[in-house]
Amino acid sequence: MVEKIRSSLLSSYDSCIDKISKELNEVEKFKSRIKENIVQYNPADYASRSGSSISIFFDHTYLKPDCTYEIVDKLSSECIEYNCKTICIPPTFVGYAKTRIRDLQVATVIGFPLGYTFDKTKQQETSLALSFGADEIDMVQNVSMLKNEQYTYVYQEIAAIKGVCKDKILKVILETSFLTLEEKIISCIIAYCAGADFVKTSTGFSDKGATLEDIILMKMIFRDRSVKASGGIKTLDFVKELISHGVDRIGCSSSIGIIKEYESK
Repeated sequence: MVEKIRSSLLSSYDSCIDKISKELNEVEKFKSRIKENIVQYNPADYASRSGSSISIFFDHTYLKPDCTYEIVDKLSSECIEYNCKTICIPPTFVGYAKTRIRDLQVATVIGFPLGYTFDKTKQQETSLALSFGADEIDMVQNVSMLKNEQYTYVYQEIAAIKGVCKDKILKVILETSFLTLEEKIISCIIAYCAGADFVKTSTGFSDKGATLEDIILMKMIFRDRSVKASGGIKTLDFVKELISHGVDRIGCSSSIGIIKEYESK
């Protein structure tokens, strides 16, 4: 599977670069490094990463519209007890969560879940979330603009939000279920050039979530940065498969059950 994905990616890479670079000069600076990432990706580098625990890979998540303070309390306590990396919650709950438990790492979402809000609105959302204590930002890329080949717009939006985040982690949600292979490649390249720390598969609100194939493709491009899988992740076997192929973070609401199953074996 890996070599098939690499071959497909490399055969499309130059044409994707040419397509982007017609309006986005920044890609020239990164194209050689990204190609090197693709060539050097090797699942063997990630084979033993889970070690004695997998909990540190998880963003323990609840993003449904029926979120309550009680749910945030439960999520926060579980995150600390099971040593998850963060909780990922709606932005209006960030300030509340940060006052409840010291040292709790909180991620939140921007432009969620559709991604087509104004770029200035996303910047304001990000600034507000950070002012309430958000440690990490998961923003939805503007899929509509991407599909209209407005690559400068997509790049500038991500770069501007990274500028607001500064040293805080920025994850760009691609919403892979809506994208063609070419669009997935182009999205990753643009996010890389714009300074994203992570690319992430999905919001969890579309018809499909993370697939192993998409994670491999994304990690090939982001080999020296990070990749997050989200959407439809419910089993330990799938989590182990994702980790062994290079995923750096996993967002799901089933985190605790999966961690318990792993630790019981």
